[in-house]
Amino acid sequence: MSDSLPEDSFSGIIKVLKLTSGEEIIGLVSEASPEKYSIKLPARLDTFYSRDQNGELLEYVKLTNYLSNIKGYEISIPRDVVIYIGSPHVELEKMFETYIIAMQQDPKVVV
Repeated sequence: MSDSLPEDSFSGIIKVLKLTSGEEIIGLVSEASPEKYSIKLPARLDTFYSRDQNGELLEYVKLTNYLSNIKGYEISIPRDVVIYIGSPHVELEKMFETYIIAMQQDPKVVV
């Protein structure tokens, strides 16, 4: 594991949050209070669209490190900047689990 990540296990519930800035992030919500959410290893969801050879619209999602400049990769977000919070689809949850593994091996890979 990288020296820049905490040595304790990552725990929490995987959630997707839409922020008032328009960004969507996914992370381990480890604590929720009336004032804030504590989120470990948040990743920004970058969404791209393209058409295949049949003209069907395809959606691509890329996860990037939301906190590349924050030690410990954990933040608290005030509830008033969150538009919604929900559980990810199974495919997105699997992507996030792969993201966690990549972050543990080398956080610079997912910037």
